[in-house]
Amino acid sequence: MRTADNKFKIAVIGPESTGKTELSLWLANELKGDYYPELARDYIENLGREYEKSDLDIITQLQVEQYDTMLKSKNRIHVFDTELIITKIWYEWVYKLLPIDFIKRMYYMQFDLYLLCFPDIPWFPDLVRENGGEARNQLFDIYKSELEYFGYTYGIVSGLNNERRQKALNIIKLFIKDCR
Repeated sequence: MRTADNKFKIAVIGPESTGKTELSLWLANELKGDYYPELARDYIENLGREYEKSDLDIITQLQVEQYDTMLKSKNRIHVFDTELIITKIWYEWVYKLLPIDFIKRMYYMQFDLYLLCFPDIPWFPDLVRENGGEARNQLFDIYKSELEYFGYTYGIVSGLNNERRQKALNIIKLFIKDCR
């Protein structure tokens, strides 16, 4: 998909511990674009208690506000470390529900290209991660299905370190070439 606002918006998504943050930061630097950090991680880390459904509502609103901030930016290239597809699956995975206006927000937050990170990097536990093991593979398949369901343009990024970064860059270059 190519959005009409003359901005090139990339969303890096995938299961936990698949290098999304490192890749997003690297791409923003490499492409001289703006970087938008994952909001959920910071929010949950600073919560001081177990998260609840209402916290996902807040995270969703913060993600929309982050997108609104991007729309005001003069820069042309924008790299997001996760976006609403992750939050959608989180609602459905944990609570088996989705707020009524959620899909409307997803359609509002349009991205040109999604990079889906394959879970071939070792999973390391931390204070907020909860889906290691087979859950990572299941979530990868769910994210891929969501991208296809909504008709979003995406590429799968795999490999370690520089190989992963180069694959992402090649996907972006192919996308740009196809848009000409």
